[in-house]
Amino acid sequence: MKQFTTLLLYALLLCCFASAQNTQQPQIYLQQNHATWNNGFNNAENVFTKSILQNQLFLVGEGHGTQYNHELQFDLIKHLQQTVGLKYILLELGFLDQLYLNRYLQTGNEQVLDSFFQFHPNTFYYNKQLFQFFQKLYNYNLQLPAKNKLQIITVDLDFAYRDALLYVQRNLPAALPDTLKHYFTTMLPKQDTAALLMQKFNNAYSSFINNGRIYKKHLGKDFEDTKHLLNNINHRLQIAVSKRNDLRDSLMYQNFLYAKKRYGIKDEKIIGLMGSFHVKQFDAPGDPRFAAILVKTNAVKGVVSLMSIYNAGEAMIPNRNNKADSSSKIPAYINLKVSNGSLSGPVNNYNLMEPYFNSSKAVLFLLNKKESPFHQSNAFTLGEDPETATITQLIQVLILFNQSPATVPYRE
Repeated sequence: MKQFTTLLLYALLLCCFASAQNTQQPQIYLQQNHATWNNGFNNAENVFTKSILQNQLFLVGEGHGTQYNHELQFDLIKHLQQTVGLKYILLELGFLDQLYLNRYLQTGNEQVLDSFFQFHPNTFYYNKQLFQFFQKLYNYNLQLPAKNKLQIITVDLDFAYRDALLYVQRNLPAALPDTLKHYFTTMLPKQDTAALLMQKFNNAYSSFINNGRIYKKHLGKDFEDTKHLLNNINHRLQIAVSKRNDLRDSLMYQNFLYAKKRYGIKDEKIIGLMGSFHVKQFDAPGDPRFAAILVKTNAVKGVVSLMSIYNAGEAMIPNRNNKADSSSKIPAYINLKVSNGSLSGPVNNYNLMEPYFNSSKAVLFLLNKKESPFHQSNAFTLGEDPETATITQLIQVLILFNQSPATVPYRE
């Protein structure tokens, strides 16, 4: 009996020792493979290693509505531009936004930048921190030689399709035959109901496709922009009718291929800033993800996905109870307290981050080194992620934000 008790105690001790080792291994790894950010990076080489920097595309996924997102992303753009010659900034926005944002970067005209924000009232984009982000980007671009200046490309649908149609109307050439022009001028983008506007748009879009040579003759250098904008509006409206939101990332992929071809993008480095869903390299069930499609098709020479999680803080979100009119007394936005690491649901193994809570504004962790204990782990995955996916199938770098304030509405 005594011998059995001794063996039992020994077995329990072995189990406790193994458990302690299993707990310590991830912590040791995280300690050795992290960098901090406090309005600038410290030990960035621990995360942005030579092998990581060999990749072409860096996709940064965020939970929208927090201030530190925009601040860290700008510093990351600077870091990548200075270390690997970053050239393009890919945004989860429509083509109309690209036209205005690049015009702002070229001119510094803040009326142009203000127009961009007017396209997105009652959305996550309508905030002062994003305005400051673009201001800093403009000023940084001034310091760069012409061949190195940063350029914005967008891949999302034109959700602000009414503004996009107004843009097309205002830029119709005076010499365009009235028989073609009237298809566009009869549209009332701000007044027509969605159904009526879609009917009028379908007629105008058919006219444009069927009379492409005439439109090209009169639009000249603006033809390609107009064509792509109309194509994007068409995709946006068709998805709205079909309610096939699962097609969105596939169309983002097509828009990315379009941008690569149109702007002659080959091996130049690109950073993408978008919601965390789109940057993960493993599809959700029945819902393809932008990054996963890029990886499967080898559309770029290597993708690095960075996903953000949050320790406390707040996020500015649109208030669905607001009627979006000037007479409403209900605020357009509310601040949501962040808990469990994400706005998308609890984060698995979030407790592994506790030693880094409040250590700095943000901490970045490289997860996919050869000796990483996370290859077969679901640590840091969210409820929206497939149960069959491990964290390093989804992402390569994790960003922990500590106590980030919410963004502030662009205009109250």
